[in-house]
Amino acid sequence: MCGIAGYINYKLQDPQKTLLRIKDALHHRGPDDFGIWNNHQAGFCHTRLSIIDLSEKGRQPMSDTSNRFKLIFNGEIYNYLQLKKLLPDYHFKTNTDTEVLLALLLNFSFEEVLQKLEGMYAFSFYDTHENRLFLARDRLGQKPLLYYIKNDQLIFGSEFSVFKQFPQFNLKPNPKTLGYYWKYGYIPSPYTAFENIHKLEPGTFLEFENGKCQKKIYWQLNPNENIKISWDEALFRLEEILTTSIKNQLISDAPLGIFLSGGIDSALITKIASISTKAKIKTFNLGMNDKSFDESMAAQNMATALGTEHFQEMISLKISEDLDQIIHHFGEPFADSSAIPTYYLSKFAAKHVKVALSGDGADELFGGYYRYAARPLLDNVSLIPAFLRNSFIKTLYLFHQ
Repeated sequence: MCGIAGYINYKLQDPQKTLLRIKDALHHRGPDDFGIWNNHQAGFCHTRLSIIDLSEKGRQPMSDTSNRFKLIFNGEIYNYLQLKKLLPDYHFKTNTDTEVLLALLLNFSFEEVLQKLEGMYAFSFYDTHENRLFLARDRLGQKPLLYYIKNDQLIFGSEFSVFKQFPQFNLKPNPKTLGYYWKYGYIPSPYTAFENIHKLEPGTFLEFENGKCQKKIYWQLNPNENIKISWDEALFRLEEILTTSIKNQLISDAPLGIFLSGGIDSALITKIASISTKAKIKTFNLGMNDKSFDESMAAQNMATALGTEHFQEMISLKISEDLDQIIHHFGEPFADSSAIPTYYLSKFAAKHVKVALSGDGADELFGGYYRYAARPLLDNVSLIPAFLRNSFIKTLYLFHQ
């Protein structure tokens, strides 16, 4: 996780001072290093969490040899070593995936590059000669990217805290978007809780030049795609895809671990990681006093079976102390209660590693909860007459009471 921020055509009396304030606001995202750059038209700030090539050579903004182009990047390109082979004549000065991305952007069209990338990312690519900026967000929107446009001005950043650092910039709540929060438990892209600030949609890039903004979707999931393959072939392809993906995500020059809950998703990741590397995998879990949520025993048993170096402790909730910080990091209303234990688990794991893999989101793919077994039955509920359905539900409720 790194922090990125920048602006174009936003008039500042003291750009350096503003960029340094932004650096302080984003320090928690990238405590290892930082870089700022500005000219009379634009300015950029990057705070770095060093994962690949920990040397100062990986500092950003990263420039080409002519200093015409500037790149700031948050995330990781998992297939960067394969993509590096497409550039045999390029003289690399670092071993970072950031420089591979820069070299690709110098040699291919912007959209061509995005089609080649596998990873999670949000980045800005700026042409100082043309005063043209590109912003891009990964296919599923794992990395955040916010932006503000007014007249010919643009500001962007990883967090809402970036906008607070600009003099006379007011964050005004947008009551029109609160309906999304009450409906979904979060505010979906491109909306935010604040007026005139937008999230760049997943799988989308934005081009800003001469005060004009154009957005284009470069990738989207096709839910109607019907692939006809056998069960055995599906299993083979799934294992192949998972193995390749997890192996690529194990590339790190910093200590790495896995959040292990004992469920299908994290156990699968841990198993594949264990056979994909010679190093002993570090796994992390927090126990909870509420046994209906506690998975510590299952995680311990799985860790023993897989031979990991397991770290576990009981969660100590200090909501009065930590809730403000959790809310601050999200920056807007967010109703997923799992954010709280994830915060504590991350804080615990950070004592031992800098990078952690998790199975977040995979429960829905692999049916990781017993409630999914009842899902096919729900499709038939609408076939039951309403008076019978309501009577049955009322009876169940009274019986439960």
